[in-house]
Amino acid sequence: MTTTSASLQTAHGRWVSAVLALTVVAAPVQARFDPADRFQLSASIDEQYDNNLFRLAADQPSTGFARSDWLTTPQLQAQYQNTFSRQQLRLDAAAYAPRFANNSQLNYQGYNGEAVWSGRVGDLWHPGAQYRRSRTLASFADVPLGVKDMIDEDATGASLLFGGERKARLGLEGRWGNKHHDTRRYLDLQDRLWAATLGWRTTRGSDLGLRHERRTIRYDEQAFLGLDRDYQQQRTTLQLNWPVSDKLVWKAHAGYLQWDFDADAPGRYASIGGSDLNWQLSDKLALTASAQRDADEPGDNLQISMSNRYRLVADWAWSDKVTTELSWQQQRKHYGVLVSQLARKDETDSVRAQCNWSPWSALTASLYWQGERRDSSAQGESYRDQLTGATLELRY
Repeated sequence: MTTTSASLQTAHGRWVSAVLALTVVAAPVQARFDPADRFQLSASIDEQYDNNLFRLAADQPSTGFARSDWLTTPQLQAQYQNTFSRQQLRLDAAAYAPRFANNSQLNYQGYNGEAVWSGRVGDLWHPGAQYRRSRTLASFADVPLGVKDMIDEDATGASLLFGGERKARLGLEGRWGNKHHDTRRYLDLQDRLWAATLGWRTTRGSDLGLRHERRTIRYDEQAFLGLDRDYQQQRTTLQLNWPVSDKLVWKAHAGYLQWDFDADAPGRYASIGGSDLNWQLSDKLALTASAQRDADEPGDNLQISMSNRYRLVADWAWSDKVTTELSWQQQRKHYGVLVSQLARKDETDSVRAQCNWSPWSALTASLYWQGERRDSSAQGESYRDQLTGATLELRY
């Protein structure tokens, strides 16, 4: 028996054992689960086959690594939400441990957690606070072959909103965050944000708002390849949320971005905007369409980049227990906001099909397939990828 065959059998064995264990306890647990419970606990296991794990070009060898792999991911998630007088508290935490059958050196433990407080003082004052922390593996689409780069992020935020349920509202917000990479240390940064929002809500539930935010990015290694990369980013947007009817909701925003660099480089401007349309055509069919243009999050790649994103989703409910989802996404990314950065353009298309079966409210089994293609102007950065998987989730 080959090493690959043995690893596949081991992966399948772990998944089958987990499926049997979850199925055995599903019957008594489903009687106790209630979606309205203040505390909810869920366990899931995902088995996925990826035929191009490292997102390699067709002619690029996977020297020292298996090009395809089985990935088994067990996960535990806990949620708690409650209201004390008029103060709302929500806690959310998840821990997971992906295991690779053929590239076991990439195994890791990840987590994410969030705590949110939404307060109310009198009829007009609405204070709030938030803290979140996560540990994830950097996408193989962004790192070289075989690089295991764990990303630790944390962010603390506070906000204060003044206004009633209708008419004018004024909000202030602050957020302090940090991002740390195990391997690509040159991307470690501190992220500080301040924002002000002026909004108006009509009696029919529509929202119109004007938001301005200032974001300061400070890299731990300020100078890299002879370039001071620190900058300030200002964003001004006009936002609209319009419930056209009970079945149709439209959201839109438009504005501009401005970058001011600490390096000896002129400032840059870019227009941004987006539109989301959610349409419940019938009791069985729902459609979602969106188009967005915005800057990508700092700290994921060396260069500042802008992306145009398009997405179409169709959800069909065959019955109360069986649903399917079909989606298409496209991302057109342009690197190089700074003149000294080399221009690069990527276009990534992906399609996904998923079927969900919930024999009980506490149990969901899913099958999915996804195909992805990236065409890049940079040599060796284009790839094709397909993944197939199954997920079983039990909620308690």
